[in-house]
Amino acid sequence: MNFKTTLILLVLLVVVGTIVFFTNRSGDTNQTTDTKNETERKVLALDTADVEQITVEQPGGEKFTLERKGSSPWRLTAPVSAATDTWSVDSLVREVAELKSRNRVSLDAAAQGLAKPAYTVTLRDKAGKTHTLAVGSRSAIGDTLYVKLDTEDKAQVVPGSLVEQLAKPAMSYRQPKLVETTQDQVEGITVARTGEPAIKVDRASFTEWKMTEPMAMSVEPSEVTGLITAVTGMSATEFVAEDAAAKAAQYGLDKPQLIVTLRPKPPATQPAATQVAAPTVGSSTGGATTKGTAATAPTSQPAPIVIRFGRYVDVLKKDVYAAVEGGPVVKLPVASLENFKKTPLELRDRKLIDIDPESVERVTITRDLLATTQPSRRDASKATIVIARRQEKFAPAGPPAPAKKPDEPKPAGPAGAKSDASSDAQGEAILAAAEEKADAAKTDAAKADAPRAGAPKADATKAEGAKTTAVAASPASAPASAPTTKPSTGPSIPTATAPTSQPAPPPPPPSKFVLESEPKGDAADSKVQALLDSLHPLRVQKYLAGAPKDAKSVGTYVLKVQTASSGGKPAQSYEIRLSDSGSSGAVTGQYGDVHFEVERFLLAKLEGGFEKGAAPAEAPGGFQGGFPGAGGAGLGIPGE
Repeated sequence: MNFKTTLILLVLLVVVGTIVFFTNRSGDTNQTTDTKNETERKVLALDTADVEQITVEQPGGEKFTLERKGSSPWRLTAPVSAATDTWSVDSLVREVAELKSRNRVSLDAAAQGLAKPAYTVTLRDKAGKTHTLAVGSRSAIGDTLYVKLDTEDKAQVVPGSLVEQLAKPAMSYRQPKLVETTQDQVEGITVARTGEPAIKVDRASFTEWKMTEPMAMSVEPSEVTGLITAVTGMSATEFVAEDAAAKAAQYGLDKPQLIVTLRPKPPATQPAATQVAAPTVGSSTGGATTKGTAATAPTSQPAPIVIRFGRYVDVLKKDVYAAVEGGPVVKLPVASLENFKKTPLELRDRKLIDIDPESVERVTITRDLLATTQPSRRDASKATIVIARRQEKFAPAGPPAPAKKPDEPKPAGPAGAKSDASSDAQGEAILAAAEEKADAAKTDAAKADAPRAGAPKADATKAEGAKTTAVAASPASAPASAPTTKPSTGPSIPTATAPTSQPAPPPPPPSKFVLESEPKGDAADSKVQALLDSLHPLRVQKYLAGAPKDAKSVGTYVLKVQTASSGGKPAQSYEIRLSDSGSSGAVTGQYGDVHFEVERFLLAKLEGGFEKGAAPAEAPGGFQGGFPGAGGAGLGIPGE
């Protein structure tokens, strides 16, 4: 073969290869485009928002139906009627309605599992049209499934995640929350434990609650909030049985260990009560047989919500059976039961007393402290401190009283005529002598100033001043009203006064409180105020059933507070006894017959001197200055 033939063959080979390459590339492009189109194609021509009902038939004949009407939430209508978890139902409907096909293949019902589908899903839209989708077996390649619409003759390949949604039991779409209400809709709650008196709490105001059983007292708002939250937050981990009444004994609900009753608020307006036939024995409403009619509560009065807690699920006691009256038997975590194990003392209002600082008239602190070495050394000491509010003295109201006028001269009687004449003669003589001295001074000044005719007559002024001085120097015994024998011949010249000195700063205001015990004097107002603020109100950590037994004490305190009547409240006396068990122990107290534990900061308010200028004492347990920010003493600021 010559070179020319070889070259021609090579050219032909290149041409053929190029044609084949571009032909295959064009086919791949078309195939990719078709696959892309198939991938983006929805199986159902239906929007999620248009679905009003979905029915899922599962293997073994299980079947459930979810339904909604308009804007109403989804409900489970079969096999039972119940509220649903909206998010879970939306996920199921979206998974089916938005299902995408990856490929369309020829139908082989037996091989593709569509002859006897594992699942059958039926959807109904707002127009009433139904769409049925048969779900077959998984394909051999990839995580995909074969499905078929009842209106098509071909199968489609879809993602295998569809089965994960369809395999869920009906109860998984059910609303797990047992009670649907809010805090502000609750009027009261009752907790009844087996063998213990029931605790009944009623709302007194929007933020206040009162216990009415087994004793009457105020209740800590946060504790009631916790009880109501425990009810509204209960979620079933499993729905066990639908007919709780028929199977009460099986789950220990016939003899519950705990019954919680939630009383919803009545509506703002109540319709008139109606008369109905009295219930008879054996009727669905129960009650004894009676004649005539009986008044019923208004139909709009909401029924109480009753939750019964039965036996534990097993010996591990991790779950407990429970049921809302009229609802199914469910499993609840045991924590739901523990939330209601409260005693009346645990529910009591933590506010022990509330004393208005402005009404306090007297405070007495008695301390009896033992010697300690830990956490710091302290000698034994006893002290009684008495602090009283300073009694202010008020000036009488109204304008000041007029100054007393000098007595006017009275006509002398026979007995006093001689004395008055003598006084007048003496005064005239003094004035005459002063005038003669002034005239002599003028004459001397005129002689001295004769050569200086144009000079100012300063000496004349001096002479006038001398005359005035002479008059002012008259004896005090001369009466001010004595008549003069000669009028003054020159103008009066005011005398110069020395400049006044800078006025002294006003003294500091007196303290509001004074010490009546030694050392007597002004009290440190900031420290007294910090103590009074800690009583407005005084909140305890917890209440005790009685005085602690065999409790060790390194110091005792007795705080007595007397208040004046104010704001319609009568004067009162308070006495609080505290016992310090040490730096690491609790501070226990007693007020009347109430025993409690309190934060250690209160002892810091009772330590140290209360005299003005005294340094704050170290609080028991090594804590300096009590609560930060609670007055000067709390910040470690020396007294005023």
